[in-house]
Amino acid sequence: MKRIIPSILLFASLFLYACNREHNGAIKAQGIIDGTIITMKSQVTGSVDLRVKSGQKVPSGEILASVDSRKTVTQLEALELEKNDLNLTRDSLKTSIRLIERQLEYFKKQDQRFARLVEAESLPREKKENMELQRLQAETQLFDQRQKLSQLDITEQKLAVRETQLELLLADHELQAPREGCIIDTYAESGEILFPGSPVLDLLVKEELTVDIFIEEKELSKIAVGSKADIIVDGRSAPFPAVVRTVGREAEFSSKYIISERERESLLYKVTLAVAPDPALKIGQPVSVEIIPES
Repeated sequence: MKRIIPSILLFASLFLYACNREHNGAIKAQGIIDGTIITMKSQVTGSVDLRVKSGQKVPSGEILASVDSRKTVTQLEALELEKNDLNLTRDSLKTSIRLIERQLEYFKKQDQRFARLVEAESLPREKKENMELQRLQAETQLFDQRQKLSQLDITEQKLAVRETQLELLLADHELQAPREGCIIDTYAESGEILFPGSPVLDLLVKEELTVDIFIEEKELSKIAVGSKADIIVDGRSAPFPAVVRTVGREAEFSSKYIISERERESLLYKVTLAVAPDPALKIGQPVSVEIIPES
């Protein structure tokens, strides 16, 4: 999430740019420190365990905070018991089906034998009819058991979907660093109850910090991508080295409210500089920039 520079800070920067420009060879302007910040938010409800603190550097994938997941873990354990019961029922059904299949095979052979005996008038027809009835009962039982086995397959699929949902929910209980960076702010304390959407912390992605400045058209010829610059912070004698990363191609009018008539007639171009992260550089901090003109 890119932090947006408030308009008032931008106007103040332009004002300082106009008032403090010096003509000693370097191109001077005012800017604001910016960077890529990701606000990590809770996805679930529960008590949070914050595992990092402000200023701490973290690698990608590290668990920054976790929300109490005992309820979800208990649901997964109960689901595992259901899966075990289902497997036992499946084994029992398969055993029953094998027995019925053997009975059915026996009844079919007996039915054929009784048919020959009845045809030879060696067996009463009632016995053959009784055997036919037993065969039909076995076929019905076999059909019912196979239906139950099919229903278990459907139940197993439902349990698998439910297990996936619970595993995804369990994953939501942990906040992992999506990229390497530094914790710049925390909004919760360990033991605090959070709700979905509650902010937990801000992660400054480990990238170059940036500073946006605005320069006049006549100064564009003196700089280029890669030009070296110095970032000057009040209270520090040594500047921070920076490099011009981009130079705007489209001109922007200066604000008519805070710039003089002479400056208002000028067109300003946005220039973005990159500077290495440093604890002394804070997001939103106003700084002075001096660009060394290209020879």
